[in-house]
Amino acid sequence: MKLQTWDVIHFSLGLHDLKHVEVAGTSQNSNDPNDPFQADLETYSTNMEEIVGKLKFSGATLIFATTTPYPECVSPLRDPLGAAK
Repeated sequence: MKLQTWDVIHFSLGLHDLKHVEVAGTSQNSNDPNDPFQADLETYSTNMEEIVGKLKFSGATLIFATTTPYPECVSPLRDPLGAAK
């Protein structure tokens, strides 16, 4: 079996992690800005480093881009400015 190879991998991460949840690290969606994010900044950073490390192993050129528009007024609540706090 021949393994698939890629010249370029274009990826986007983070919109899902930015949502508020009732309990951190779960998928219990919330619209309460006082509830935690699905992934706090430290967890997001750790996950991003691990994913990028695995993608680099492919030997492909990596392109990170935010391809998903920020969804205003959607449920569950997403607050990018709150993530920086």
